[in-house]
Amino acid sequence: MTGTCSILGILRLKGEAKIPFSTLLKGVEAVRPRGSKLGVGFASVDLEGPELLRVKAFADGPETLERIKSGLASSGGELVREEPSPAGRPFLLWTGYFRCGDYDGFFRSILDLNSKLSEGGFRGRILQSSRHVDLYKEVGASPREVADHFGLDGREADLWLAQTGLPTSFPSSLPTWPCPFSSSEWVVAHDGEVSSFGANVEYLKEKGWKGFVGADSEVIAFLLDELTRVEGLGVEDAAKLLNRPYGRKPWSKNWSTEELFRFRGASLDGSYSIVAGYSDGEDVYMLVLVDRARFRPMVIGIDDGHVYAASEECEIRAISPNARVYTLEPGRYMLASMNRGIVEYGRSGLSCWFTELGPFGEPQATGQAKVIDASAMDSLTLYQEVSSAIRGGHKELVLKHVNGQRYIGIGAPEGVRLSVYGTPGNCLGNLNSGAEIHVYGNAGDLVGDAMHAGRIVIHGDARDVVGQALQGGEIFVRGNVGNRGAIQMREYGTKRPYLIVGNVADDYFGEYMAGGIAIVLGLDCLLKGCDRQLVGDYLATGMVGGRIYVRGKVRPQSVGLRPLDEFGVAHEWKSAKVEYRRLNDEDLKLIGDKVLSFFKEFKLDPELYDRVMDSYFTVVTVK
Repeated sequence: MTGTCSILGILRLKGEAKIPFSTLLKGVEAVRPRGSKLGVGFASVDLEGPELLRVKAFADGPETLERIKSGLASSGGELVREEPSPAGRPFLLWTGYFRCGDYDGFFRSILDLNSKLSEGGFRGRILQSSRHVDLYKEVGASPREVADHFGLDGREADLWLAQTGLPTSFPSSLPTWPCPFSSSEWVVAHDGEVSSFGANVEYLKEKGWKGFVGADSEVIAFLLDELTRVEGLGVEDAAKLLNRPYGRKPWSKNWSTEELFRFRGASLDGSYSIVAGYSDGEDVYMLVLVDRARFRPMVIGIDDGHVYAASEECEIRAISPNARVYTLEPGRYMLASMNRGIVEYGRSGLSCWFTELGPFGEPQATGQAKVIDASAMDSLTLYQEVSSAIRGGHKELVLKHVNGQRYIGIGAPEGVRLSVYGTPGNCLGNLNSGAEIHVYGNAGDLVGDAMHAGRIVIHGDARDVVGQALQGGEIFVRGNVGNRGAIQMREYGTKRPYLIVGNVADDYFGEYMAGGIAIVLGLDCLLKGCDRQLVGDYLATGMVGGRIYVRGKVRPQSVGLRPLDEFGVAHEWKSAKVEYRRLNDEDLKLIGDKVLSFFKEFKLDPELYDRVMDSYFTVVTVK
């Protein structure tokens, strides 16, 4: 988990003041375990950019820099002024401002120059040529050091992007490689691996693009620029082509077969989460995309004046504690505009995905409880404080001001109760040995991994991969869970684990499940009269044991991974037994008391319990 990238994007909405860089840095500092000092990058998009075209380049020395300046001078642009490279760096970073009549021709010259500069090794590179986008990236430095290097304190913009980490396949000591990557007025930060990289590069080469660094983030920026600036598509249509669903036309206009064939090389595949910023000179946009299986995390936050996109919720909470946060639907995109607000949320049935949190008030503790203020602690320090308190004989601990710290409650013993106020980070309660962990807020990914005893109670949502290899105890989530809840859940001997989701779940719920009982109740949907399926697609894929109960009907095509025949027709998935019925005596014996315990834990209306237990359920077992 520590080798993954961290992404954060912030867009201001019309009427709000410009965003100071310090706001972005506050969010980035909340996820120190993600990424590394190998690469850190920031980018701004501002509608009020300079009148002249701003060109940034790096060079390994004065000779290469003169070569870059000479190449730009012969490309039709007039250098009006320039900024010298900051002192004390092992390379030169140069900024020039150009007057340019033919931008397309000037940009093609930049591609030619970058291609020549990469021959025999990257001795230099033009990083951006734009009015509205500005890049700041470095290697071997922390976010704070990069900010100091570029003098970012005090700067403001309409949109900010940040990313820590280098492209996985291309580590380097040069400032070419860190994200974000820019192409004209687009800038892209990306986490993951684009497996369609080769096809995407070939598509771009056919269109005349050259001088590739070799990073998939750069290719995504090039694709967006090609589709919008060159092909003239709108931002939404470009997003739909990049995230084109399998076996279906993009959710857009009625694309002709000829159009789909022409743009076939622009579609992305692989594991990715992408945050992109863009300005067309009249507006500023933030575009967020996730892959079809959502292998990489991404959450969206909304408050009265801003839209956020982040790898982890704690980045958003550090900036906007009361933002409404939700996850993107796998394979979808979110598009927000400074002037128009959110254009596409990227989630159907969104009202059922906002879990109301609290207010929980100040942490409550008895006289015997030890209170730990986590506000100034990193993950290791907090873990050491909790472990020391448990070894000292404390059985009740209250952790307040938690935001993003990982591994809380890992391996906690029986008889201990942890009350967590805030937003704990990934890996909460892993290897739980019998403790009770209560979270008054939302939790991150990988809750209860390999837990074999105890109870975890989450009063909000939990993100992806909840209860992986859960083999004992109970996990109660009042709100929603993301992808792959109950994956590899199992049981042995007399131990039967339970995962109960109070509202809805995303794709691959119960994937490779081998035991235990997983339940999805859809309580908020029931209260709001929302008639929707409570789980996503690929329910119980690879399931070999256990039981799944989902209130309401699940479409047959949403169960399992249905293979296609040579004619593209999905076969019936025959590995599991799927029934749609009321609960019988055996079911009530298995889950009745556990669901009642869930209702008591969250102080829910007993009449609602009766309505739920009298509902029809989709019951999935192994044949």
